[in-house]
Amino acid sequence: MKKLCCLFVLLALGLNAQNRKTIYDSVFAVGDLVLLPEVRYSANHPMALTDTAITQIANFLNSHKGLRCEMAVHSDTRGNKESNRLLTEARGQSVFNELTHNYQVEKSQISIKGYGSSAPLVSDEEISKAKTKQEKEELHAMNRRIELRILEIK
Repeated sequence: MKKLCCLFVLLALGLNAQNRKTIYDSVFAVGDLVLLPEVRYSANHPMALTDTAITQIANFLNSHKGLRCEMAVHSDTRGNKESNRLLTEARGQSVFNELTHNYQVEKSQISIKGYGSSAPLVSDEEISKAKTKQEKEELHAMNRRIELRILEIK
């Protein structure tokens, strides 16, 4: 059910789902982006993931030891572009430290890249069409995410 919901969200946003996967998929290829649906940040907080979100990433990586991934960390589009890039790098480093120190994920499995606000899932144009402040916040929250880009399969 969760897999269908994730794919529905991707399709509803008009995104190319061809190389987008979820943690519920079982087959991956180099270049795939693995969407982590439970991983969302609060605005402007460097480390605000729940234990459930960290566990979700750790379980995925520990279940797929043959994957080497880029942890692609994204922010919403509000604020200064450079500040957003630095924020996403700090978030990525924080998650990396948590995964490698507390969840036994191997350091060689993950590299970090902070993309800031350069690759939103939901455009500012789409967000501006939302009817309520809550809807707008939910759309901004979709942009504050981590994706795992598959770099290598051993």
